[in-house]
Amino acid sequence: MKKNKWISGFLPMIFMSFATGSVYCWTLFREDIAAHEPLFTPFILTLCFMLALFCLGMTAAFGGKIVERSVKRASLYTFIFFTAGWLITGIGVHIGGIFGVILAIVGFGPIQGIGLGLGYLTPVKTLMMWFNKNKGFAAGVSIAAFGLAGLIGNPLIGMLLLPLVSVYHAFYILTALYGVLCLISWIIIDRPELNETELAVKTFKVKEVVLTKKFIFLWVVLFLNIAAGLALMANEQQIYILLGLPLEGYNA
Repeated sequence: MKKNKWISGFLPMIFMSFATGSVYCWTLFREDIAAHEPLFTPFILTLCFMLALFCLGMTAAFGGKIVERSVKRASLYTFIFFTAGWLITGIGVHIGGIFGVILAIVGFGPIQGIGLGLGYLTPVKTLMMWFNKNKGFAAGVSIAAFGLAGLIGNPLIGMLLLPLVSVYHAFYILTALYGVLCLISWIIIDRPELNETELAVKTFKVKEVVLTKKFIFLWVVLFLNIAAGLALMANEQQIYILLGLPLEGYNA
């Protein structure tokens, strides 16, 4: 297959972002999971979400070298860890009990989180290489697609979480759907042919960056901003119910 930016760059970005962006839909599962297994307390359910986002950030921070070396390999790891995380979470919810809760925490948190981190970076890096002269645009489109996935996924998950479909069956169905999307992304994703200058990566000492006043200030501001946003997203459906807002497309 001849390389081009739409098939090798844009299309896998859409597929991968649609799958990994589903993490923002976690709030839709909370009530159904708690109803199925009372051991899934609000604290445990929030912990799953926060661990996933924490592992996303840490993987994105320290897994960049994998993406730099090969977007193909990074997309393969995304497929493995992300789909395994969803499957293990579904199994944990299904079997219930203490062991099931532990499985769900580990599956949705660290395992899926690694897939999220690589799945977040890989399409951004790939598009930036294909749109080398418009890197800001490429990064913005990719990040927007990641966030938009939640908007698209909400009504889909809302339809799955009907009385005829148990919450763990919804996990199995979504594992298959997202797994296929990530698998296709791994098959078709590729980077363009670039010269050595374009492929060169600037090196720097971490200590020289993270200990500067500007970095610390920006990191604290970003941390507070993200913490507030995630606190809202982790309880999105519950906030809608509390305020008496309509929940079309949600499983209220």
